[in-house]
Amino acid sequence: MCLVGLLLLLHRRLSEPRVRATSRAMDVVVLLWILATLTLGLVSIFTSMGHRDGETMLKLMSWVQHIATFRGGAAALIVDVPAIYKTTSSSA
Repeated sequence: MCLVGLLLLLHRRLSEPRVRATSRAMDVVVLLWILATLTLGLVSIFTSMGHRDGETMLKLMSWVQHIATFRGGAAALIVDVPAIYKTTSSSA
């Protein structure tokens, strides 16, 4: 539902002359950023279905804890985590 609404909003902002005239470039950039984030989140659902035990989420949790508390060795914790999570984490 969010994806459809976002695509409609983006289409309106780019195709309606009145709305486009009052839009700034940053408005479109923000919408595209949200679209990219939403798409990565939706794609990660299929990867998540392959590991229902939660082991990957525990590794990501430990990685975030190491980053937030400035402890070393954070990169080693997510070496074997699927790439979709590394992409999502780095874009946030």
